[in-house]
Amino acid sequence: MLKYIFLGIVAFLIVGMLALWFLQGGMQRTRDALLDDRSALPIFLPWFIQAPVGVDFDSVYGISEEGDSPAYAASADAQADYRAIQDQYERLMQEAQNVRSFGDPSPHYGSVRISADSIGPREANAEAEYVVFAASSQNSAPIDLTGWSLHSALSGVRLFLPRASSPFVQGSVNTVEAVRLAPGERVVAQTGLSPVGVSFKENMCIGYLEQYQDFSPPLLLSCPTPSSEVPFNAHNLQAYGEACFSALRTISTCHFPASLPSDISAACRAHLQSTLSYNGCLNRHSRSQGFAGDTWRLFLGSSDEAWRNTHDIIRLLDADGRTVDVFTY
Repeated sequence: MLKYIFLGIVAFLIVGMLALWFLQGGMQRTRDALLDDRSALPIFLPWFIQAPVGVDFDSVYGISEEGDSPAYAASADAQADYRAIQDQYERLMQEAQNVRSFGDPSPHYGSVRISADSIGPREANAEAEYVVFAASSQNSAPIDLTGWSLHSALSGVRLFLPRASSPFVQGSVNTVEAVRLAPGERVVAQTGLSPVGVSFKENMCIGYLEQYQDFSPPLLLSCPTPSSEVPFNAHNLQAYGEACFSALRTISTCHFPASLPSDISAACRAHLQSTLSYNGCLNRHSRSQGFAGDTWRLFLGSSDEAWRNTHDIIRLLDADGRTVDVFTY
């Protein structure tokens, strides 16, 4: 009798659990859960007992999947502050380096600037090497360059700017004076010796000097044209002959006619050679409007290169040794 009662109870429990399983989805739910591992719903058979859930530490400490906990945010802020401090430190170090490179500023700072051209300082010898600087066109008065110098902050070489002649006269002992750099004027400071023995200011006739001497950079060939120097008119035609003007048409600007055709007259030869020369041009135009140029050619007189061919820091110093401008390459 008891045996039948026990079997009945077991059968009742089995039927009840199966009924509960069917109510939860039965076979379809079990199959879907097994095939889809992304399901967030756990599978519980009727006879399983769910384990107790522990403490949610993420909730306690405010940690989410994106990592936006207070501790994480504080760490990110600290890293950002560190980067900002590091950037500021690097800027300050660069400014300090710039100050060391520049030196003590001159009252003329901003009024004269070195040209940002690294070709001249990198030339292979003293005769070709040069540095260019110019006065601002906004300056109110000329600047006296007496005692000024160019200095390499790396090698320590320092070369002083010389006095110059204006205008230069070829074949004569030239008087030299202090260079007064007018607003808008520039200086080509060549490291080596002057090919004509002296520093000078360019003028409209200066291109004649380029024919027999080498300048770095070359002088401008902006002399008056031969046809304007010996114009074709009745007086000149009678004085020098027709062959003279035929020869004149073969002569280039800023070129002294050392070799002339044999069929021209002696008067023509003498006139062309006296007129189409540096001194001849100087005699005719030294009082002409626009005669003087805006460039000084200063020769620093060194037999050795002054500036490095790779990198250098060239400073323009005033008479008190203070920095007017600096050029780094």
